[in-house]
Amino acid sequence: MKIKFEIWINEQNISVISKGLFEEAIVCYKAGAYKASLLFSYQGFLNILKDRILSGKKPIKFPQGQWDKDIILNLQNEDKWESEVFDATQSQKSDKKDAIFPINDNLRVQIKYWKDRRNDCAHNKNNLITDFHVESFWAFLQSNLYKMVMEGSMAALIQKIQLHYDKSYTPQGADISPLIKEIEYSVSDAELNEFWEQSLKITKNENIFNNEWYFLIGKDDNYLVFIEKIIWSTNDRIKASLITYLKKDERILLIIISFVPQIIQFLNYSNSELRNFWYEKIFKIESQRQLDVYGYMLNNGFIKNEEIEEANLHLISRLQYYSFPNPITIEILKNNNFFSLIDKYFFDENEGLIAKSSFYVLNSRAEFLISYFMNFGFNILSAKAVCNEFDKENHYSWDLRKKLPDFLSRINIRREELIKIIIDNKLLIPEKMKEIHSDFNIQG
Repeated sequence: MKIKFEIWINEQNISVISKGLFEEAIVCYKAGAYKASLLFSYQGFLNILKDRILSGKKPIKFPQGQWDKDIILNLQNEDKWESEVFDATQSQKSDKKDAIFPINDNLRVQIKYWKDRRNDCAHNKNNLITDFHVESFWAFLQSNLYKMVMEGSMAALIQKIQLHYDKSYTPQGADISPLIKEIEYSVSDAELNEFWEQSLKITKNENIFNNEWYFLIGKDDNYLVFIEKIIWSTNDRIKASLITYLKKDERILLIIISFVPQIIQFLNYSNSELRNFWYEKIFKIESQRQLDVYGYMLNNGFIKNEEIEEANLHLISRLQYYSFPNPITIEILKNNNFFSLIDKYFFDENEGLIAKSSFYVLNSRAEFLISYFMNFGFNILSAKAVCNEFDKENHYSWDLRKKLPDFLSRINIRREELIKIIIDNKLLIPEKMKEIHSDFNIQG
């Protein structure tokens, strides 16, 4: 059975050598060899920091000669690398040079404490080392490893991201995941906000987003892919920081949600905020994507059971253009009685909008109804309602009377379906409908 630390360390973006050291530490821990476990754990910790230094860039304010001849060469020396890494954690910023790891004094003291415990293990000193010490060191790593960020590493990562999105250096569509994994140990908490500002600016097409031409955005847009991979690939600290940043600009957040509705689960909305989202904010999303977002909310319990019928009717009453969603969303909507309420709202013989001659509302819903007929066809209720609409002398929907004939003339299967329902139910065909197509001249 895996212990919690074992699961955690396997989730970290560290080298094979570092993981191997921790695997040895865990084996020793489970066998009760606590000194060996702590020793391997400490070596694993220092190896992580060594990798970060070797893969990072020299701090801006640090003598090049000292960096090359002392730091880098010593890290590559098997007899000196441990002490060099420890010294790097203890270095402090001065007028002449930057600290390699700009951490606070309290953290430096804690690292020194664990070095002393490491020495207790390595030199068989009299101090007792128990499972408590090993677990405490692991807790120290879980709490502080992400804080061990090299000076200037954020700027180096930003540069890598710029090169990744430069077609002259990197093929279009290349996976950004390796760079996303570097965020955890390249950007400190204090730098995260600035990092999002800079990195997202690199990926965002300002002409599209700033001019509200987001209908031109594709699912594979660099900005969306970058955000989605961070949401699914990184730890909670990075994810929470990105969400906080995105929530500052509701317009951009809604564009993101329209393509990646799964982000809703990370927004920590209260019940009242979720209600406000489907009641109001969802209509600020590009119309063709509203139902996919709504379907996601239904399917993941973000709308209370007792509010689903109200929400369905509310959405139906507000939708003005209906580009039918993907098959999965359609099934979700069916399972939540969405489409049965469309019949009730528009086609009911007594309460439907057509029966009520609500022509102003129907004018703005004409595209919606055409799409609905295209995807779901006609039934007895909608056939009666269509005949009723074409039988009116006044207070009819001008848009529906204009668009429906064109639709029925072009789409043979729907025209034939409607005619069959009319014949089977002996409905009277209004004269205006006979003008649509010769197929409707079946009476008198």
